[in-house]
Amino acid sequence: PKGDLIEAILERLPDDAVERTCLLDPDDPSQAVGLNVLTGDNTDLVVDHVVGVFKRIYEPWWGPRTDDIMRAACLTLVQIPGATLTEIPLLLSHDKWRKEVGERFEDDPGLGSFWMWFERLGDQQRANMIAPLLNKLRAFLLRGPVRAIVGQAEPKLDIDQLINGGGLLLVRIPKGTLGEETSRLLGAFAVARVWQAAMKRASLPES
Repeated sequence: PKGDLIEAILERLPDDAVERTCLLDPDDPSQAVGLNVLTGDNTDLVVDHVVGVFKRIYEPWWGPRTDDIMRAACLTLVQIPGATLTEIPLLLSHDKWRKEVGERFEDDPGLGSFWMWFERLGDQQRANMIAPLLNKLRAFLLRGPVRAIVGQAEPKLDIDQLINGGGLLLVRIPKGTLGEETSRLLGAFAVARVWQAAMKRASLPES
């Protein structure tokens, strides 16, 4: 909870392990190692993990409408090159850009129908529907160090390569400086990305 375990490990790292070690630390302003949680080979699984993380942490205040909007926004952004989690508030509140994005999915029976329904809502009705989601996202994304980590479209951290190359990933998320919800979100995202990378290894031959 205080980040001292990671500091203790860093102090004891042998020299030959330093080059293959990656540190994810929101408290380190000198270098923000990115973690794009909307990347992955299986977009449906990626979105399930992202939405599932938010749902578990905010479960008492996470209704079916919030879940529906979050899922549609994530499924949309994973298909837009360079998009990250930080674009969700913009997608939901910037009318011009949202309409342009929605037009790309007119032939998609799922996302296309969602964005058609969303555009037909009145401004006040739309604002009321997205408010519960946006206040949770902003509490997370308005933190500069956190935004610097999850807002990188092409992050320096390649978890697949790190795991398959015998690398070491250290994630320091002290809730004393980040806040409990933010540390839980970042930690869950890191675990989800590692889990996705590990599951991909199931398709590799045993050798």
